[in-house]
Amino acid sequence: DVLCNDVPLLFRSELYASVSVVTGLFYATAFGLQLNAELWTILTFALGISFRLLAVRYKWEMPKFVFTGDEEKRD
Repeated sequence: DVLCNDVPLLFRSELYASVSVVTGLFYATAFGLQLNAELWTILTFALGISFRLLAVRYKWEMPKFVFTGDEEKRD
């Protein structure tokens, strides 16, 4: 990415990492509570796919930070 002067996929505005974090926390909570592993694996997969498809459908994005350099200087 650096050699190609391209922004890494993870740092773009689309929800990739957020979906991974949410599904990971969901699964870790179920694993910590010692619930049925097969059931929670399927539910976690369904949650991740649903969350990602909704994000694509409704164009949900992470907030973007844009540096303009126009901030006032403080003394």
